[in-house]
Amino acid sequence: MMDKSFFVTTNWCAINKYKASAYNGIIKNSWLNIAKDEDDASDIIFLMCSFTGEREEDSITKIKQLQSQGKKVIIAWCTLPEITKKLNDVDVIQNEITPFNNFRTYLLERYNKKPEGCFVPSETEFDSTIIQIATWCTGNCKYCSIKSAQLNGWKLISVQPDEIINQISKVENNSIYLASNEVSAYWLDIGYSLPRLLKKIWDNFPEIDIQLGNLGILTSNKRNKDDLDIISKVTWNINFPVQSWSNKVIKEMWRNYTIEQFDRLYNELKSRWCSIMTDYIIWYPTETDDDFEKTLEFINKYPMEFSQIFVYEPRENTPAASLNPLPKEIIEDRFCKAVATYLKMWQDVYGKELYYTTNVQFV
Repeated sequence: MMDKSFFVTTNWCAINKYKASAYNGIIKNSWLNIAKDEDDASDIIFLMCSFTGEREEDSITKIKQLQSQGKKVIIAWCTLPEITKKLNDVDVIQNEITPFNNFRTYLLERYNKKPEGCFVPSETEFDSTIIQIATWCTGNCKYCSIKSAQLNGWKLISVQPDEIINQISKVENNSIYLASNEVSAYWLDIGYSLPRLLKKIWDNFPEIDIQLGNLGILTSNKRNKDDLDIISKVTWNINFPVQSWSNKVIKEMWRNYTIEQFDRLYNELKSRWCSIMTDYIIWYPTETDDDFEKTLEFINKYPMEFSQIFVYEPRENTPAASLNPLPKEIIEDRFCKAVATYLKMWQDVYGKELYYTTNVQFV
């Protein structure tokens, strides 16, 4: 029988990049082979996100293509039930956090291999080593499907500070990316705090560059000025996904903050020379023309060096899926206006042309 060889692949997601490095480490510690690419592998571990639409279909097509080549496919991470229903003969490992006992158990049961020791995080194309510090967020967004994909419910699990320090001590480069569904929620379950963690990292590794994943607006607003000083000193690039500049739409999305809270954070951190980035969701079903105009005002009032503009897509089995979508012509018009407004703002504020990518299909 030919020896098994594994290749771990993923779509774009910082936590998935981290998990890919963890899985590779566990595979090595199980005395199993890691393939150099997909063609060389017998078993493909495909790490998925809770996306929909074209990206979901691309992933499903890719998995079926791998199966047609005789590959065994194992899908993992935020795997949604509706995706697995569209696939045959795949194994599923659902969401977990270090030490990844679900994956360890899977290797033991399927391949009779017991991992030894711990994994060493690896670098990615970020040129940073990704360290997952927690899973879960404080939100309950009406359109979010990630919660339905979580194992053991939707609850916060933070990694202990000493374990994070231990992982950082093993990295080979001088840059780390702290990842979680909501980085600022780190501490709620273990009585610690993100600023304390950052200070502990900084004290142990004074030369290291720290980048942060998404920060929640509500949990970040609970930080005092000293905490914000620590955050701004150890990292310069911060992402607060605001999604809309209308309190009405934010409330209808079931998001747990206000634009006034975002305003306070933006001004506090900008005064500390932080670079702020954000996400927008365009044409949420309850978004009126007035709501959309407020988002365009937001783009100009808070000039971001980087932003992501998403077109809302309904996700199955979420409360928002039952909302009536906006007409196609309104969707196209608002998306084009949002992109044009951001590009003009960027050129006016930063004085140079902005190159951007888009992958949108209106159907």
